[in-house]
Amino acid sequence: MTGAGYRDEYADTDDDEELDDAAVEALLRLQAKAVGKIVDNLRPTARALFRQLLPAFSPRTRKALAERRPQLLILRLPSERWLEAATNALEAALATISNGSAQVGQFGSASFPRTARLGALKVDLIMKDLYSQSVVCFVDGTDRVPEQLAAFTDFVTQVGPFTAEMLQGALALRYPDRPGEWPADVDPASVHPDTLDLVLRKASDSDEAIRLLRSFQAGGNLVAASGDHPRLEDLHGYGEAAEWGLRLVADLESFRCGRIGWADVDSGCLLVGPPGVGKTLFASALASSAGCAFFPTSYAAWQSSKTGHLGDLLKSMRAVFEEAGSQMPSIVFIDEIDTLQARGSGSLHDDWWRSVTNGLLECVDGTSRREGMVIIAACNDGTNLDPALVRSGRLDRRFTIQMPDETALVGMFRSHLGGAIPDDVVQPIATAMAGATSGADVVRICRDARRLARQADRPVTGADLLSVALPPETRPQAVLRRVAIHEAGHAVVHMLYGGMPAALSIVRNGASGGGVVFEIDEDAVEGLRGDIEALIVPILAGRVAEQIVLGSVSAGAGGADTSDLARATSWLVQLETRLGLGSRLSFGQQADGDNVEVRIRRLYAEALMLVSRHRQAVVALADLALERRVLGREALKHFAIMHIVQIA
Repeated sequence: MTGAGYRDEYADTDDDEELDDAAVEALLRLQAKAVGKIVDNLRPTARALFRQLLPAFSPRTRKALAERRPQLLILRLPSERWLEAATNALEAALATISNGSAQVGQFGSASFPRTARLGALKVDLIMKDLYSQSVVCFVDGTDRVPEQLAAFTDFVTQVGPFTAEMLQGALALRYPDRPGEWPADVDPASVHPDTLDLVLRKASDSDEAIRLLRSFQAGGNLVAASGDHPRLEDLHGYGEAAEWGLRLVADLESFRCGRIGWADVDSGCLLVGPPGVGKTLFASALASSAGCAFFPTSYAAWQSSKTGHLGDLLKSMRAVFEEAGSQMPSIVFIDEIDTLQARGSGSLHDDWWRSVTNGLLECVDGTSRREGMVIIAACNDGTNLDPALVRSGRLDRRFTIQMPDETALVGMFRSHLGGAIPDDVVQPIATAMAGATSGADVVRICRDARRLARQADRPVTGADLLSVALPPETRPQAVLRRVAIHEAGHAVVHMLYGGMPAALSIVRNGASGGGVVFEIDEDAVEGLRGDIEALIVPILAGRVAEQIVLGSVSAGAGGADTSDLARATSWLVQLETRLGLGSRLSFGQQADGDNVEVRIRRLYAEALMLVSRHRQAVVALADLALERRVLGREALKHFAIMHIVQIA
């Protein structure tokens, strides 16, 4: 709603006076615009409180405030955590009422009106100030207002806690296209202002916001294990991290029973991986499986506390650990920990980052740290963390969370859709998306599929899932055939070297027009030069297949750091400069470009020979890919038996 809209709906106007002066009218328009900007700039919590607070003012009080007659306003808050949001909401309400001429200031300042903060009600000073200006008193919801003040009070109201309607309105403002519905199983009164602001800033849609809000209960950022919250046993694609987490669950149970001491429990780990792979979900699911209190936090949450100055930031940080300490055993999850610059790294404001990191180290492993608290941190890039954070005894376990593979994606789709979709429908979708689709993407796809079913008033079907995950192909047939030939070249040559691709897809996935997922048995690789060349030749075979079958090549093998040519060149550069398998033994030397070019052309010639000899197999596999769009492991194995083995 625009500033003018707010003024039309709420502000008092005086129809008795004719405003003939054009300058006055222009000033009023500017003031109304300024009021609208104040409201628009409110954080979600403050805006929700503003919408609750403004209608509570009676016409009489609004008129008195607009005319600058002193008023005593008392706002009851659930706790001091609501003070900042309530102050901002009240300032916007007063600006709306007075058309931008009133602000909320600190008690004792010269601004209008003066404010007595929680626990600081000094009756004599308030009465003295009330003679010349309005005064706002924020009091605890259970406090009794002194009788002397009660007699002079013009306005009193309760601000917070949240209601379902208020939170639904906040979702609608943040996600106007898809606001979702406030779930009945989440108590709105358990949501605190800083929690709501952080969640609505972090979540990309209403479903994610509600999921995050489920992790908070009254009294703090606490998640108790619940039947609705996913458990670690139910998750897929976490590999070694999941194994470690399940061992930790068992150790925590043994610790509770007194069978082992805290020294025998792993008390920290670091999760590293790209956005959307489910690092936060892993931590919350671990807490659910272990029956632990869960406290998600981040640098952004600490910095958004109150003024954001260092003292307030450190106070907010310590409050999380203090609260976790009162709920042990507990898990503290620090998201985006790579925001913290390593001490002495030469970055700007190193003194600031040094203080923040020192404060975190004190919380993680200082004298105030008590047994029973597990610290899990997550980041996208773990290379620049302060060494003290990841040393032994702190975040010493490091797990890389990758994009889920085919098997993990199948499990994820089953988890979100149950048994509604048959495996023969889910499998090709998982195959097409393996390695390039995050768990967050799976959630979105399943949500969209369920929405299609709801709109048709029927259960979700395989057609719904397919239409969302694998939309109809729109590329010209000539382009599709080139993509199929390219990917078939990769796959056939990989088979000729004794390997078996995990999947082949010609479905567009982001910037990629298709792809082949190679499975490499690292334990069977000796690290010889021939082993590495056996990886490079299939990479080059896609471009070669275009040349042999279609008579021309496209730019599909180049153009990006992750392209075929880039990967092949990178391997050869490492052979020359780092692995000791090239023309030089010294480590870290600059690669000889001419030498690398000679070697890549020799391997390209080998790929040309193989594709020429097995051209029929490449064409047959490309035709099969055009027919099915996605080929899984079993389909590729069957193809290899029918074609590669017979003609090899």
